[in-house]
Amino acid sequence: MIAFIINVFQVISVKQQMDHLADQLVKQIQLNGGENDDTNSLFTYLADQISGAEGLTYDVDSPDDTDQIQIGTPFYVSVSGRCHLGGFWKLRLVPITIRASGAGVSEHYWKPR
Repeated sequence: MIAFIINVFQVISVKQQMDHLADQLVKQIQLNGGENDDTNSLFTYLADQISGAEGLTYDVDSPDDTDQIQIGTPFYVSVSGRCHLGGFWKLRLVPITIRASGAGVSEHYWKPR
């Protein structure tokens, strides 16, 4: 029972770390006005800090092109990954998909082409 409770707390911790990752991606995309190499680098760095999760990915959804989100345009970030509930000896019995999301509005003005 104690092992199960500790394992549940680990899942909660992973969810909190993924929420933080989603928030940081929102801030970065908000200021840059879209996705770029810095977004991928930030995601990779923060995802590597999360232990207990595997297969972390992110997706940005916007009515504009995600590389250039015009000022005032809302966008949505979702981060997903998997972790496992187990027990003793890290049995990894029950796979759980965890999702975190965030929303923001671009603060970058893109000059019309």
